[in-house]
Amino acid sequence: MCGEEAIDRLRLVSTMWDKVDLVYGTKLQDELENMAGRVFKERLNCEKFQNTPASAWAIVEGLGDEKKVLSLQRKVVDDRIDPQRTSGHLWTPHPSPLAKR
Repeated sequence: MCGEEAIDRLRLVSTMWDKVDLVYGTKLQDELENMAGRVFKERLNCEKFQNTPASAWAIVEGLGDEKKVLSLQRKVVDDRIDPQRTSGHLWTPHPSPLAKR
């Protein structure tokens, strides 16, 4: 979905840090990072969203200023491929483990 050129912009952002026990949340974060590390060969940038505007801006600002075209954008805009026919449509949200609590 990102392509090699923009993989450094990919962020795994965890939420609900204001609602979860820190020890439990850290355990889940570690598991998520390990799982993501097996999926992505590059080192994945993991961020904790603290449910504050400052936290959100820190994550956004960490993306940098240089504009990069995503592989998905190139396929849809330049190559005129239907988004449903790209690998990007395969990424769907999964329920949070915290939702079961």
